[in-house]
Amino acid sequence: MVILGQQELNAVYFCYKKLYFSNSLKIHKVKNLILVLVLASLVWACKLSTNNPVVVNPTPTKTSELKVPASFNFETTTDISVGIVVKNSSTTLSGVPVSIYLDYPGTTQAPNPNARNIGTYFSKSDGRIDVTVKLPAYQDSLYLKTKYIGIEAEAGLKITGSTAAYTYGEGKSLKSAPVNPPTKASFTYTFMGSYDGNGVPKYLEAAADKITQGLLDSVNTSLPEGLHLPITHPEYLATGNEADYVITQLADVWVTFLGETSSNSNSLGYYTYTTGTPPKTMADISNFTIVYPNASLKGSGGGENSGDKVKIGRFAAGTSIGWFLVVNGWNGTTVSNAPTYFSDEKLNPETDPTKQKHQVLLNDAIKGAVVLSFEDMIRSTPTSSDEDFNDAMFYITSNPVKAPDVTNVPPIDAPIDTDKDGVTDVFDQFPNDATRAYTDYYPSSSTYNSLLVEDLWPSLGDFDFNDLVIDCQYENVTNAKTDVVEMFVKLKVRAIGAGYNNGFGIQLPVAASAVSSVTLTDQSGTVKNIGVETGQSKAVVIAFNDAYTLLPSMGGGTGVNVIPGVAYRTPSEVTLHITFSTPQTTAALGTPPYNPFIYVNGDRTKEIHMANAVPTSKAKASFFGQSDDASNPSTSTYYKSKNNLVWMIEVPSSFSYDIETKDILKAYLHFGDWAQSGGSLYKDWYVNNPGYRNTSLIY
Repeated sequence: MVILGQQELNAVYFCYKKLYFSNSLKIHKVKNLILVLVLASLVWACKLSTNNPVVVNPTPTKTSELKVPASFNFETTTDISVGIVVKNSSTTLSGVPVSIYLDYPGTTQAPNPNARNIGTYFSKSDGRIDVTVKLPAYQDSLYLKTKYIGIEAEAGLKITGSTAAYTYGEGKSLKSAPVNPPTKASFTYTFMGSYDGNGVPKYLEAAADKITQGLLDSVNTSLPEGLHLPITHPEYLATGNEADYVITQLADVWVTFLGETSSNSNSLGYYTYTTGTPPKTMADISNFTIVYPNASLKGSGGGENSGDKVKIGRFAAGTSIGWFLVVNGWNGTTVSNAPTYFSDEKLNPETDPTKQKHQVLLNDAIKGAVVLSFEDMIRSTPTSSDEDFNDAMFYITSNPVKAPDVTNVPPIDAPIDTDKDGVTDVFDQFPNDATRAYTDYYPSSSTYNSLLVEDLWPSLGDFDFNDLVIDCQYENVTNAKTDVVEMFVKLKVRAIGAGYNNGFGIQLPVAASAVSSVTLTDQSGTVKNIGVETGQSKAVVIAFNDAYTLLPSMGGGTGVNVIPGVAYRTPSEVTLHITFSTPQTTAALGTPPYNPFIYVNGDRTKEIHMANAVPTSKAKASFFGQSDDASNPSTSTYYKSKNNLVWMIEVPSSFSYDIETKDILKAYLHFGDWAQSGGSLYKDWYVNNPGYRNTSLIY
């Protein structure tokens, strides 16, 4: 009698599983005679018997029993057409970067580190961003974030059917909970007049100012969002710079709202004093006059439009106007006492004199205006503030134009576009490369998708979908026109539940000649030139010929990382770098994961793709229609079984896959509901929600 240890039992059990679901013994590297002998002793462990009839229950208990609509391709994702119009109240805006997130990204002051970013896209000359993105089928909304000052920083939009649309200035507020500094002032405010329920003054000038893109580009260059002003423009904080508006002749003065980037609903006010005798303490200020009760953009917690204008009065020569910002002062009905920062740094709470400034003035000689901008976070520690000084922004004008003394007001900076690609350096991820501007990702910049494979095609398998589990992340580098210049694909083989030595590749929907080079960076960091596969009309890239070379067996049975109790092999990552001969439009390239496939046990002609994905020209058509397969090239039907089951599924997140031989239907309790409904129910069946999983069956 032969006594087998646990490792031998695991190995033989694995082979039995494959043999049971296969029509051929020779596909596994085990002698047929040995298999026959040992399998007889293992039937009890397998808890399967070919002598017992399979009972088909009204509610399926196995994936093989599912009644799946013929039109369903087991897709967990959907393509969404996103249309965005970038504009302010004066004009459409071009070259504005807008990042799209699956989750609320938070603010600069309070970011959400777990927000999934799927890419950044630039508005074209007409202010439009039109892009198709692949999303989880259950996703019902998207979030937008931009660092461009002059429009709302954060926005949200609903997905309706296969589209999602947003026009800046018309959205719903996404203001988050404020983070206030520790000190709180107590004043009695004077209001210039009444205001509406959003804190918008009813005393606005009848004609708003036209805010040009040129001005906004200069502001964004001078005071870039999220970047420390002491580093980007230290000269703006130099000792001796004027912080107040100094009147040298009788003048009318206006304050125009420019924009804001804060999570706070801030209030702007002013006070006056005789030039040369500034207040020594807050008690020396006789009148705190509120100009903008809620200096927040429409669609960003308020109702202001960029260009809204208030005349604050007529002032005599020798008058200086000081400024203050009440941080999150707007309480929904009025301005309440709250932490306050002043243009006069001596009145601010920080004890370090290098940290007391909270406001800068910048002279725009061309427009005849002085930009007034605040930092609304305490600057006491390096992490308490982003110090970008653009949280509430305005500009001041006067009649006569030369009434203010701007001798000590530094000039505003002009936008710079070093590589002349139409994207200013402050927003260009590649400011010295005219062929590149930004990147987009699938499924996001911080996550991977999973490809789950059954490798016994054209026969059905055990539906554990772990014969090969590959995680992928796609990064597309785009130019200023949002055409794709190059692509990076990161791959991790996480599990091999197969005795086969399977290869893996990706077919792109472009001609092979459209690709100029392909390199592979392997686990050791070595870069190899591999090119596209020869003899193909479309661009086909082979990542590896044998998954075991990326994830070697740890012993203890066939397969890797599929049997509990057997040593775990940490997956390593390889990266494909695909460069295109000419930039590819997103319409031509489509959306990731494109057309991934495996080829079985070294047989390059035996490919397995996702449902209805077209095989490469190297695939052998004689496999189609054999055994359980119902592929029919004449009807563009590929890799679907006679009862509409599939051999490869893509999930838009890193999947917690099944233990060896455990049916996915039993591990994921709503997989069957999803499949039989044609994808209309439980679109999130793979998410770790309560009642969704039998964790005892998951590796």
